Amino acid sequence: SIPDNNATGVTSTQNFAQTGSVASARVRVNITHTYQGDLVVTLIGPDGTSAILHNLTGGAVDNIVTEYPDLTAPAQSLAAFTGKAIQGNWSLRVQDLAGQDVGTLVSWTLSLTAQ
Repeated sequence: SIPDNNATGVTSTQNFAQTGSVASARVRVNITHTYQGDLVVTLIGPDGTSAILHNLTGGAVDNIVTEYPDLTAPAQSLAAFTGKAIQGNWSLRVQDLAGQDVGTLVSWTLSLTAQ
C-alpha cells in the first residue's frame, strides 16, 4: 500500500541483467487510489536518473492504469534515460502527498529497448 500523506512513499524495484544502452522506455502502471491528484509517480534508473510520470494531476479521478508514453504523456520525458545503461536496478516510486485518500501500487512493468 501507498503510505498516506507521506513523501517517502512506496518503492518497487526490478533488476535488469541485460547489457547495453537505453534507446526507449515504456512503463505500464496499475495503481488503485481514490484521488489521483494526490500522487507523484517517478521512474528511477540504476544511475539515479529519474523522470516523473505523474505529478499531482487528475484531481478526484480514481486510479492510474496506463502506459507511459504510449497511452499517457509523462510529466517529464522518458528521453532522460536514452543512452543510459540498462543493467541494474530500476525503481518506481509512488508518493501520496495529501491526506485522506489511500491506494495501492498493484503492479508495474518496465520495457526497455536497447540502442
